[in-house]
This record gives sequence, structure tokens and C-alpha cells, in this order.
Amino acid sequence: MTRMRVVLAALTVALIATGCSSNNKVGDDSLLNVKDQVNPQLGKATTTIASTETSVALAIKSTTTLPPTTVPRNEVLISINGDSSGAEAQFTPNQAPTYAGEPVRWVNHDTKVRWIKFTEGSRARERSPDIAPGQSWAISFAVPGKVRYEDGTRPYAVGYITVVAK
Repeated sequence: MTRMRVVLAALTVALIATGCSSNNKVGDDSLLNVKDQVNPQLGKATTTIASTETSVALAIKSTTTLPPTTVPRNEVLISINGDSSGAEAQFTPNQAPTYAGEPVRWVNHDTKVRWIKFTEGSRARERSPDIAPGQSWAISFAVPGKVRYEDGTRPYAVGYITVVAK
């Protein structure tokens, strides 16, 4: 039994010594050479053009889910706020003017899915698709006049768009 222990101890020492020798190497340095792997374009200015899904129906142009950072110049932005967000109203601004044909974009800053329902004006009884948190939806109005809308999930959240002819 003692002899067996001596043999096992000798084998253990031999294995440890072999594993610690400088000739044994696991992996290589390629993962540690970060400079060689960095994108050579890093730091250069780039331009990103957002794509939009458009559909024209009854002189309306509608786009969906563009991030708020890709806002066209004449676009009106309306924030959809949560009830406990601390904002004065569920829509900011609550009343917004726009020119006929110019887009109006709702950006969902709430944590819940929202959707817009038009209740008065040229688009009465129409609604937006669901707008997920952090996403947006836009529509253009062709007919001048006042358009009343509400949050389809909160009928007490109401706003107005005043469409003016160009």
C-alpha cells in the first residue's frame, strides 16, 4: 500500500512538472493583440440613411418604426409619455401645428405598447399600428383642418394636430 502511494505521488509530481514547463503552450497571442483586430474605419465619419416603409392611401403617407434620431427637417415630433413619467401631459406637445403633406411622428417614451386613434378630422376612425416602447410612427395629413387623436390604450390621453395648407 505504501509502495502504491509512492508511485502515485511520483506520477502526480511528474504531471505537474510537465504541465508547468515552458514548452507547453495553450492557445496563442492572437486574442491578446487587439490592435490588429480593430476596425480600420474606426473614428471616420459615416452617414447612415434610415429606410422607411411607406404606403400611400387616400393621400396619406405613413412610416413606421424609425428611431427618433432620423427625423426629417420639417417633421413634427410628439412624445407619448407614460402616466407616471412626470410629464405634464400624455402627449408632448399636446397641440401641434403642421403643414399639409408634412409628417407628424409619435415617439413612444413609455414602457408600454401604445397606438394612436384619430377621433375627429380628416382621418377620423383610423388608427396607427402598435408603437412599441422606444419606437415611433409617422403620418402626413393632406387635408387642412383640426385633427383630434387619442391614445388607443388610454382614451383620456388626447391631443390635437392643426393642419395648415402650404
